[in-house]
Amino acid sequence: MQPLKDTCHLGADWALALQTDGPQPVPRSGSVVLTIREFPEELLSPVYVASLQRLIGVLSDRFARVVLLPFCPEDERFLEHLPPAEQLPREIHWWNPRRMQKEIAGAELVVSLGRLHPLIFSANVATPAVFAEPLASDPRWPVCLKARQLCQEHGLPYFADADSLTTAIGEGMQPQAAQFSPGYRDRWQEQVVLLKDRLARATRQLFGNA
Repeated sequence: MQPLKDTCHLGADWALALQTDGPQPVPRSGSVVLTIREFPEELLSPVYVASLQRLIGVLSDRFARVVLLPFCPEDERFLEHLPPAEQLPREIHWWNPRRMQKEIAGAELVVSLGRLHPLIFSANVATPAVFAEPLASDPRWPVCLKARQLCQEHGLPYFADADSLTTAIGEGMQPQAAQFSPGYRDRWQEQVVLLKDRLARATRQLFGNA
């Protein structure tokens, strides 16, 4: 967050503390989880669809299953416009973050096309993850600065477009699980203490010591 606001010295994501549903540890299923971020339908092109088709093909060759994991209702609806995704199984749990993290914990790899939080969830449960910009060549759609910065800080693979990711996977790339950089959890804990302190002060101001 510091590149976005000079006075920011915390900047850890709240999802760092997210707990995972069910008994632990979650067994790995041999699948790859794919999250596709929605964007305006007018930006959807045959070039994008073909690029997605190539990525899904390479993932299908390498993993036992490719499972779609939309992170919000817009992502879920967007899948209906993507012919390459029609036959893929879907896990629809976007209203339950803990269940979402369980799906990620059971995967061998998380692939995010444009969404930030699959990366954070994957780091929470030590699942390897990669990120690719969905529309990096289209000036109408900005790159995800937060995802790029997160990848740089924590050593996650970042790709400017899906084709670059497809090539890397086809050449045998072996992503590793992200390790949060030193101090990241400390910054999160400082945020928690600061928030609790402010809430306590606000409560005292409203209700006194009663």
